[in-house]
Amino acid sequence: MLKDTHTELTVGTVVPQTLKLELPPGGFRLEKGGVLPEIEVTVERCGAITADNDNVVFICHALTGDAHVAGLRPGETDPSGWWEGMIGPG
Repeated sequence: MLKDTHTELTVGTVVPQTLKLELPPGGFRLEKGGVLPEIEVTVERCGAITADNDNVVFICHALTGDAHVAGLRPGETDPSGWWEGMIGPG
């Protein structure tokens, strides 16, 4: 694992945020007749977004994964993201 002292090799500290998706009236209707009244997703942002929003990459994890893709969680000294070696400067 990379140590925090190698910040050029990691995206730095990331803080998860929970967002509620805007849904149509009546919720999100499922194929078999069910309805999800609301949907929450957890996201992490690495780095700064440009004014044109042209440097954003959306990564959707497997259902058994979590939102921590790269970087350090608050209080960590070793990056624990599951794509740590793939995301970062460059």
